[in-house]
Amino acid sequence: MAGSDCVGAMTCGARVHYTYDAVRILTRIAQKNASGETLLQMDYTYTNDDLPLTITESVTVSGLLTMTARVQFSYDTRRRLVQEVRQTYDSSPAADARGPHGGDAV
Repeated sequence: MAGSDCVGAMTCGARVHYTYDAVRILTRIAQKNASGETLLQMDYTYTNDDLPLTITESVTVSGLLTMTARVQFSYDTRRRLVQEVRQTYDSSPAADARGPHGGDAV
């Protein structure tokens, strides 16, 4: 990934990693435990106007279960938020081929 990383420590031994692109726009936040395993990861994409387009959040529990949620944003021609759609996916080993849960517009 282009850009740079910054790291912040938490009192429980976990670390939060911030990743930025070449023009210093936030592209990822990752929380890792003391062993370096990712507990929470949030990936950001943007429109050509630098407005948030998607946020994809992945949460791992006990190294086994991963839940992923995605929020997609839509804007009008005046750059105002007009729609927010959320979807949740279960990507744990026990999950079947259900696909997305949700898809609710907010």
